[in-house]
Amino acid sequence: MITLLADRNIPYLSHFIHPEVNLVLFDPEERLPGRVSADALIVRTVTRINKETLPKQLEKTLRFVATASAGTDHLDLPFLEKKGIHVASAAGCNARAVAEYVATALLHWCYSNDESIKRTQVGIIGLGHTGSAVDQLLRKIGYRTLLHDPPRKKREKSFDNSYPKSLIQCDVLTFHVPLIDVTLTPQGYRRTRNWLNEERIRKGDFRLVINASRGGVVDERAVKDAYITGDLNDYIFDVWEREPSPAPAVIEDAWLATPHIAGYSIQAKVRATSMVCEALHHFFSISFQPEPLNLDDLPSFEKVFEVERKLDEIANMRSASFPESPLPVLETIHPMFGLSARLKQSAHHDEQELRTLFTRLRTREPLRNEYHTYRIPERILSKFPVLEALTSL
Repeated sequence: MITLLADRNIPYLSHFIHPEVNLVLFDPEERLPGRVSADALIVRTVTRINKETLPKQLEKTLRFVATASAGTDHLDLPFLEKKGIHVASAAGCNARAVAEYVATALLHWCYSNDESIKRTQVGIIGLGHTGSAVDQLLRKIGYRTLLHDPPRKKREKSFDNSYPKSLIQCDVLTFHVPLIDVTLTPQGYRRTRNWLNEERIRKGDFRLVINASRGGVVDERAVKDAYITGDLNDYIFDVWEREPSPAPAVIEDAWLATPHIAGYSIQAKVRATSMVCEALHHFFSISFQPEPLNLDDLPSFEKVFEVERKLDEIANMRSASFPESPLPVLETIHPMFGLSARLKQSAHHDEQELRTLFTRLRTREPLRNEYHTYRIPERILSKFPVLEALTSL
């Protein structure tokens, strides 16, 4: 049977892997072990795989690399292809989680600034699995959207692709693209680094920027300068140019700052692990059908009952105390502002402490559950119809 080297922080891996696979775990905060021979490797986005980072001993035996994440820009695909190493990913695994993050953050911003949902137009850059999920959820809530994805337009002539000059006239821009440094890839994808630059900010009318894709897609310095001069009202960042030690000044001025967790949910993690394990079994011709994972039995699912208890408390409030907006409900289900406050506090530390705290907030916080897992009391749903869209699949 094969040997699999895997990131120790990939949840439920042993459940989805054939019991006879020799599973060896490594610490992603350290280098890949140099004296391990393995047939397969499964990593997360925090581990870069290229000629410099892949140990020679491992390079000799490796036939399969997978990332338990939607993106692959931390993998040097041409290098792995040249070595004859098969690559797999969990594309689309966290699309719903990211869509919920964007929708929740945008609802917070709109309600806090008395912005009309129906009059707010959102420009979505990137319409792959995640961008499409964001578009679907935002339209379900009531937002108007403009879409931008030139490669998709080439594949689908009927796709309604908006040009950048139209897109930057939207009220909000949200990014869902991979980070591409070259002018044009063999697959036809164009450069995305600094897609949002000083020139587009100067020419645009948008008031809010959301980046939940990759650090570097947005020019942070240009965004920061525009915020200081008043040319941009706010920005919401979940990803950063210098992870895991982003620029403290950029963190401090963000309307919402989170440590690259937009795609994190218990359901997304289960999907990702299941997808890469299925790909591994298929590649090595291993016949294995794991038992369905009962989410009700997982420790994180205990939080569902805790959250539902808090929702019941809100629903049972007297009329005079009942919330005027859905914001307390949103923060109860998706506590992003508590996390933001802790990340902003960490920005006051030196770089090494910031790096440690950023990594800790990203990897050690309990995973949240997606909206559809919760039973929301009818009184809350009738008062705030936007929650219906968030809880329905």
